[in-house]
This record gives sequence, C-alpha cells and structure tokens, in this order.
Amino acid sequence: MKKKGLVLSLFLLILFTLAIASCSKTPSVTGDTAAKDPLGYFPLKEGNQWTYTGEIVTSIKGKEPMKNTTEMTFKVTSKAKVGTVDCMLYEGYVNDQLFQQEFFELTKDALIAHKRIMFTGEEPVESQMEPPETMIQFPMEAMKSWEWSGKMMDVKTEKETKTITGSFKFKVAGEEEVETPAGKFKTFRVEMDGTASDGSGASSKRWFAHGVGMVKEVSLVKFDVKGQEEEIKKSGNMNLPVIESLEVTGMLKSCEVDGKKYPDAPAAAPAPTQSQPGEGK
Repeated sequence: MKKKGLVLSLFLLILFTLAIASCSKTPSVTGDTAAKDPLGYFPLKEGNQWTYTGEIVTSIKGKEPMKNTTEMTFKVTSKAKVGTVDCMLYEGYVNDQLFQQEFFELTKDALIAHKRIMFTGEEPVESQMEPPETMIQFPMEAMKSWEWSGKMMDVKTEKETKTITGSFKFKVAGEEEVETPAGKFKTFRVEMDGTASDGSGASSKRWFAHGVGMVKEVSLVKFDVKGQEEEIKKSGNMNLPVIESLEVTGMLKSCEVDGKKYPDAPAAAPAPTQSQPGEGK
C-alpha cells in the first residue's frame, strides 16, 4: 500500500538538510557582514559536513505516540548536474548508511532544490520538482515571503501513475537567539506551511545562522487519515497502522568545514613543569 502523505513526509525529511553552511569559532556576525555576503548562510562547498541530533514523534491512530531519537550526518560530497544545471550533491547518513540525496543550486538570489532521492524503502524514491523549488530567497530579511507551487513527484501504482503537486508558503519570521548542543547562535527563523494533492499538510520552522547554516528545525507532517483508512480497507489488511502525524525536532551537534571543527575541542592542559634543583628552598 502506498501511504497517503508520503510526499510531504519526504519533503520534511529534508530534516536538517539545509545545514549547508560553514562553522566558525564565533558563529554570530554583524548585519553589515551578512548583507555583504548573503550567501554566507548557505556556502555549498565540497567536503563540508554537519551532525545533528534529532527526536521523531510518530502519532498513530488509537495508540500512544512513539518517540525515537537519532543522529544524522550530512555531507556536501561532489558536483552534480540536473539536466543542464550545475548543482552540489548533499547526502544524509544514519549509521554510515546513505538515506538521502539532495541536488542544490546556489545563486546570488536563492537556494534552489532541483531533485531529491530518498533511500528509506525497498526502492529509491525520486522527486524532481517542476519548476525547481526555491527554499530560501536572498538576502535574508525579516518578514520577506515567497511561494512555490508545482509538481513534486510521480507515484506509480499497479494500475496507474499519479502526479503529486504541492503548494508552499515561506516567510522569514524574524531574528532570534537559539541554543543548541553546538552553542548559541544569532539566527533568522524561516517558516514554511503547505499542502500536497495527496491530502496531507506540512509546516516547519528552521533557524539559520550566518556562517553556520541551519542550527535547529521543528517540522510537522499531518497525514490524510481518511485516505489511509480507505487504502487499508482496499488492501484487506486491517492491521496496518493509520499514521496521523510525524513531528521532527533537530539540533546542530557539531560540524567540520574548511578544516575547522565546531564546537572547538577543549585546549589541552599545559604540561606540569619540573622543579629544578634548589628551587623552592
């Protein structure tokens, strides 16, 4: 059975994946610096990597919510093309197992997602957005807003292929200071709210720091319960769960960019000096 809401769950399983930025010893910058270097929020440089801790809460109809914790590592691994467009390949790993690939284009005006592939089932699930999806618009400014609508993916069943479309609204809600396991950061909070043609809905809040990238995310997917129940009835397997929602919270734990590590390792204690004969007398 193809679960209703699959597309938006994949959309939000970009969880932590906009953490495409470098880390530095001093994560906050002045407004002038950010204005002169708006792309500093998202430098897609090969070799950069980030590790996040996350909590996933799954609500199943008629049961207590299930909570799971996990740790994910994301890496900018290479250059790649989507059609004729030059992108950077951004990969996600859990326990060294690849589960996600994102194909991002970074321009002076926007961070754009062209394609994503999820490796969480028996077969890879590919989404190629038409038109390409604007994730962030530059420069980062409070109360800036934009929208995206288009094709998200084709879902093949035994009888037909369904095209899933989506419509999303984005807004830079304002500036906030956020504390994570990696430290405190001055950030912009970017909010997203949207729906897909499969009957599901999603919302997210993401916090981005200049020179660091995404440091926190809280995302919620609400699934089409009625649609799931109809699919379960058709399948004849009444033991299948009806998933009501999926909520994910992620925090930056550490990152390594351009040979720099964050948070910095504690300085080694100085070696004790040996007393010379006659000292202290």
